[in-house]
Amino acid sequence: MRLHKQCPLLVVARTLLAACPRARPWRMSALDCIRSTKAVEVETPLRVMQADTPWDISLAGAMTTAGAPAYEEALLPDLLTDLTRGRPPT
Repeated sequence: MRLHKQCPLLVVARTLLAACPRARPWRMSALDCIRSTKAVEVETPLRVMQADTPWDISLAGAMTTAGAPAYEEALLPDLLTDLTRGRPPT
């Protein structure tokens, strides 16, 4: 699944966080975005507003600066480590 403005993932994340205020996004931070978009080429740059990413207001800027979707596959080693530990990073 890609994390980008045209993908419903941002809408789903906002909806879930509104419905479950104690929920925490997993690997959906500005740092994760920056790390997962380094080698990605795009035809149409992204433009994301802070309101699109209320769980991390710097994520919108990171996504816009990267101009590219963030692929969770790029974070696979981190995701697998989190699963092995049994919890996301704190």
